[in-house]
Amino acid sequence: TYVADSLSSYTDHPIRVFPLPIRVPEDQPAPDRAAVGLPHGYLFMFSFDFNSTVQRKNPEGVIEAFRRAFPAGSGPQLVIKTINGHRHLGDLERLRALVSDRPDIEIFDGFLPTEERDGWARCTDCYVSLHRSEGFGLTMAEAMALGKPVIATAYSANLDFMDSDT
Repeated sequence: TYVADSLSSYTDHPIRVFPLPIRVPEDQPAPDRAAVGLPHGYLFMFSFDFNSTVQRKNPEGVIEAFRRAFPAGSGPQLVIKTINGHRHLGDLERLRALVSDRPDIEIFDGFLPTEERDGWARCTDCYVSLHRSEGFGLTMAEAMALGKPVIATAYSANLDFMDSDT
């Protein structure tokens, strides 16, 4: 409604805002983590596409926050799931170097079949996005639709569906 209200001064025509549909994976039990290549322990996850601006997605912020919150070997795990790292090898290698001393932080780059990606989402205990700007925040919305807690920056379009209560 904010967008429609802010644009209404520019036109006499009605403005209709259509929300993005959120695809909720089929209601199935989470797969065995080891079977899908995920670690055991409380699992935080963040995902992004290297074709988007890496600085905007801020994976380094997620890594730094995890390092500050959890000493190495304390139990929780962080998985950063990426795609298109092969097109941005310098950025991918920089991330891998940032986590090379932390076996509890893993970076997986590559596309997954839909069923496997949905399985990863069901295995996640908490989704994290410490973005500096976000178009909509589809991965956050999908995690919330699965009933997962989401830690996110209180800035950008994700505030269309997130507030301090959620």
